[in-house]
Amino acid sequence: MIKEYMNHILEAFDEAICISDAKGVITYVNTSYESLMHTQKEKVLGRHVSDLVKSGAVDMVLWPEVIRTQAPVSMVQNLDFGKRILLQGYPIIEDDKVRRW
Repeated sequence: MIKEYMNHILEAFDEAICISDAKGVITYVNTSYESLMHTQKEKVLGRHVSDLVKSGAVDMVLWPEVIRTQAPVSMVQNLDFGKRILLQGYPIIEDDKVRRW
């Protein structure tokens, strides 16, 4: 019930949202992400964020820096079709450590 409720909230955002776990595996993307990246959820869910760089879809990802610093991180990302976007990554902190599922 809570997961479904959270999905509805995340889908309401106009901003593209991509969530990965502490290992860098993509666990959620909203429809705004699908639209921005010209992809479907099924093609990215369960993949490692570094696969997006390897495929050439993006030039970098925030995940390693968010894990390393355990703090919010912002960077500019270049997409394969020429668009530049501002990324913002936020770790989930629990007991003074990044939450690892």
